[in-house]
Amino acid sequence: MRQTEVVKQTVTQKPEPYMGKLIMSRREREQAHIFRKLQKGELSRVMAAKALNITVRWLTKKFSRFMREGDAGSIHRGRGKQSEKRWCLAEEKKAIELLRGEFSDFGPTFAAEKLSELHGIAVSKETLRQAMIRNGLWKAKRARVRHRKRRQRSACLGMMVQLDGSPHDWFEGRRPWCTLLVFIDDATSRLL
Repeated sequence: MRQTEVVKQTVTQKPEPYMGKLIMSRREREQAHIFRKLQKGELSRVMAAKALNITVRWLTKKFSRFMREGDAGSIHRGRGKQSEKRWCLAEEKKAIELLRGEFSDFGPTFAAEKLSELHGIAVSKETLRQAMIRNGLWKAKRARVRHRKRRQRSACLGMMVQLDGSPHDWFEGRRPWCTLLVFIDDATSRLL
């Protein structure tokens, strides 16, 4: 058998349908639903692309994959794979060693700057912070919730009057500075 015949055979053979369980996101399920409608002729490619908020060109590519592989074709190709932009494990290990020794009292921002400057380890402060948390070198700090207790307004008019003063150059230099005083009733918010 010649090489061209082998290539033709592999191209014409359909891949076997996926027989296991598929875990799909809501968006992927919507795509599969639209692709089925497109397959039946209920939608045009332009309408399907608009419904999925993608270009017609990308829809054509994804739809052909759906036709080849079924529902598994609508699942994102990057699922379960590690990012190519991931921080190198060797660099992470070296950075953690330096943070345990030489840079033991550094925070994530300063440590990221010094690792880049002195050792040529380029890493963002957030990636370094996450690595420091995983290795017990930094504690995640929770954002403080501001506690404010609202008080009940006064029951009736005149029970409590609030006074507010605003010192300002009200006469624009023609007279000395003055303070504008405002009296506000607490129950009704009316100016008195």
